Amino acid sequence: MAYQSKKELSDKDLVDMICRSEASRKEAIECIYHWQKVKDQVAGLVVQKGGSLNEALDIYHEGIIILDRNIRQGRYKPEASLQGYLYSICRFLWQNEWRKMQKNYSLENADGGKDEHTPEMQLFDEERKQVLVKVLGLLDESCRKILKLWKLSYTMDEIARNLDLSSAGMAKKYKYRCMKKLMLVLDQQPNLLDALK
Repeated sequence: MAYQSKKELSDKDLVDMICRSEASRKEAIECIYHWQKVKDQVAGLVVQKGGSLNEALDIYHEGIIILDRNIRQGRYKPEASLQGYLYSICRFLWQNEWRKMQKNYSLENADGGKDEHTPEMQLFDEERKQVLVKVLGLLDESCRKILKLWKLSYTMDEIARNLDLSSAGMAKKYKYRCMKKLMLVLDQQPNLLDALK
């Protein structure tokens, strides 16, 4: 695979590639996406706190978006390794997510376990849904389908069958491409990412 040789790129090489051009930036992000060690660390962190592997992957993707943005905005300081920096971003993102989950759990229990939402919470949820619909609307139909099925925890085999793809491997490849498109959309419109948090 093409990305295997890119694993030897230094942090400085990757930072330079992200800042140089759109083509080299995509190449650098693809290399970062395949950092299995960091992916495994993030998965371990998320699962340990009761999250799923899909949530871990979401956190990893969001972490890469922030890493990329911070590098281009000059916020990354080379004293930290890029892998360590990405893990720190993901850890921070998951801690925020986990706190929200704990707060929601506490509120539900305080209400005697009833799933009652205040009008403010319903309005907030509705606004997030509208933003999500807008984000997905910026992708093509096949990407929308793949990402919806993936978010619903369908296996790659099930996604392949649903979309008439030849194999689970093909579904995985399409999902990866769609995640890259989604990252670019959110990168170009950071206000949408902020609204989803």
